[in-house]
Amino acid sequence: MNTRMLSTSLIALVTAAGISCSGVDLSSGAGGAPSSGSAEASTAESSSAESSTGSSSVAASSSATGGGSGGSGGGSAEPSCATTGKNLLLCEDFENIALGGVPDPAVWSMDKGASATVGVDDKQFRHGKHALHLHTLPDANKALFHETKTFPLPNGKNSLYGRANFMVGAGLNVPTDHTNFFEASGKVNGVSGNYRYGAAGAKIFANYNPGDPGKSSKTAVPVGVWACFEWAFLGDTNEMHFWIDGKELTDVAVPPTGVNGTVWTAPKFDSFYFGWITYATDTASDHYDIWYDDIAIDTARIGCAE
Repeated sequence: MNTRMLSTSLIALVTAAGISCSGVDLSSGAGGAPSSGSAEASTAESSSAESSTGSSSVAASSSATGGGSGGSGGGSAEPSCATTGKNLLLCEDFENIALGGVPDPAVWSMDKGASATVGVDDKQFRHGKHALHLHTLPDANKALFHETKTFPLPNGKNSLYGRANFMVGAGLNVPTDHTNFFEASGKVNGVSGNYRYGAAGAKIFANYNPGDPGKSSKTAVPVGVWACFEWAFLGDTNEMHFWIDGKELTDVAVPPTGVNGTVWTAPKFDSFYFGWITYATDTASDHYDIWYDDIAIDTARIGCAE
């Protein structure tokens, strides 16, 4: 795992319509996520955090330069975390982690529900030969990886960018209730706050705390195919942005002026997580399988590779 820092910042500005967080009422109303907004509060719906015990990488990992996905595509080469990734704040491609292992517990704190299982496998992958597999049941559940190593961000900045290859297993339905994938959290005006991107109504969804407002895209979460997700949590200007395969979803961007007249004032970020958390029991599918590959964090947009 590499933690060398850069000090670059990028700002994008887009506007769109507001929406609720619950995924049940997609036109207005309060959301279904905890109003406290901290990483700890956001995962309180299920069991307490568990320390990871599997084998994981502690240095920048080296991905293979060919091969194919073990099922549904991908397989092209990408510069590995050991090469171009060494210049990012954080980079993990899971290539140096044994099958069944989890990301380096010295960097990533695992937080999962009792019925969730996690581990690196070779059944699906976007690049190289490994990806991280998360498996949960329909109950309010979670399989999350938190990190604080990249904080505080360099040069007093409060803006971060992320990139991950992401896939929901073929034949599954994405939950209609609020489900989250990425979160940066900290304190804002003395209370817990967070910026989030996930899904509601099976579509890409932005969420904020305190107050729990949300904003939904018309774009559905891809299923059965690899997609490159990028996100920007720009705390210096109170903005959020999200891209799929290099194309920004402008209808889920949050501009500095806020949503419906309310500015989403960013917390001072001190932690980040990625993974999968459902805030209510959702039986859209009888189980959920999610894979992550090539996750990275930096202070400038990272971009996707073929």
